Amino acid sequence: MDSSKLNCSSTKVSSSMGIPHSAVVNKLKKYARYKDTPLQLIRFSNWNNPETGKNEIVYQFNESAYDKCVKKELKATLKYKAIQREQGKKNIKLAHKAIAKK
Repeated sequence: MDSSKLNCSSTKVSSSMGIPHSAVVNKLKKYARYKDTPLQLIRFSNWNNPETGKNEIVYQFNESAYDKCVKKELKATLKYKAIQREQGKKNIKLAHKAIAKK
């Protein structure tokens, strides 16, 4: 991958969102496992995280590709929540019928 396209890093996302670096890295690795459009991660350097006191790996990636992965995950999450909501409505009705029979 062209290094000019690597315009974001895991530490940048971590500091801008105010979440632990390890959580960002876990999400990045999840996005890298996508089958249709995996996020291209480049191992940039080691970093001594002042919050945890541990050395952690800093990854670089393309910000627009990252945004696409985030939108894809949000879309999938909303889809599954709608399915779960409908299933929950069915389960409540079945539970009320079971209670009424007693």
